[in-house]
Amino acid sequence: MAKARTTFRVTENFLYYPPIVKAKELLDAGAIGDPSLVRIHTTRAREIVGQTLQLDPDALIWRRDPGRNPGGALYDDGVHKYATAMYWIGEIGEISAIVGRGSDFLQETPSVATWRFKDRDCLGLIDYTYAPEMTIRSRYYRADEFFEIHGSRGILWVTRCTGEMLDLPPVVLIKGTETTSYQVPMDWRLGFDGAARDFVDGLLEGRQPAQDVHTARRVLQVPLAIYEASRSRRPVAPESMT
Repeated sequence: MAKARTTFRVTENFLYYPPIVKAKELLDAGAIGDPSLVRIHTTRAREIVGQTLQLDPDALIWRRDPGRNPGGALYDDGVHKYATAMYWIGEIGEISAIVGRGSDFLQETPSVATWRFKDRDCLGLIDYTYAPEMTIRSRYYRADEFFEIHGSRGILWVTRCTGEMLDLPPVVLIKGTETTSYQVPMDWRLGFDGAARDFVDGLLEGRQPAQDVHTARRVLQVPLAIYEASRSRRPVAPESMT
């Protein structure tokens, strides 16, 4: 009797967010040449204006429990951003990091982690800061992200994700004296809508959505390597984390 094959499917909402997808299209088209640096910056705030999503307080209980959640922002929020970096460039190699600690288990600011992408002459950097005295625009969470990709022929910016802090187009391509703006849909919920739609369609059609279970596992190893690199004060390979 043939053994039934088990198929696992996962999804990742950032990989369906239109500005991130547009940046991927531009990268693949060679718009900035060979990438050399990816920077992902997150500003966390205490207060936001324009909020349309009310977070269930119970959602923070397990997130603040070290027995059920390996970490704070660098884990719970960071996984989306490591997945984005891998989607744009490729596998993440050895990581060095400094992780800030405070009274709030989730905050983890200020923090910074750096790495070299495997088989690429390209570095990655992610950093988190906290601005408790600054109010930002955001319909969803108390955070704002800015993505920057440097290449041999130009620079790409993705200027918004969760928040709406900057009055800029969502995607900007800078090539010397020439700047091109791309106005694509930029409501953060669109990434969730796209991920849910493709997940269901993938099940019905028997295909894998944008992120498979093996990639998801490698993404989850990244924040664990960040914590270990900060603790041990030495570079750590994500694949060494189990």
